[in-house]
Amino acid sequence: MIFTIAQTFFYALWQAFGYSMATLGLHRAGLLHRQRHLRAFLWLLAINLCGTLTFGAAAWQSASQPAAVFLICVGLLLFCTCHLWLLWKHMRQKPQDKNH
Repeated sequence: MIFTIAQTFFYALWQAFGYSMATLGLHRAGLLHRQRHLRAFLWLLAINLCGTLTFGAAAWQSASQPAAVFLICVGLLLFCTCHLWLLWKHMRQKPQDKNH
């Protein structure tokens, strides 16, 4: 029982990592002004707990694993894309603009 609770907690934490990477990239690019990491983690934890209690731990995690992988991949993709965009903007600036 405790193992299932811990496993569900860390599963939600792993999903929240993907969400956090996406919002961090968007925030750095100036496209997002309010990051809600705790709210997203609690929402993902609630969804995972409800799914685990409804379908069982093994069935829920095997069915929702593609969604978790998708969250992480999209989060990392957004993070890298936003930072590459910032690097491109920085490199396009003229030398006299970089001093200000």
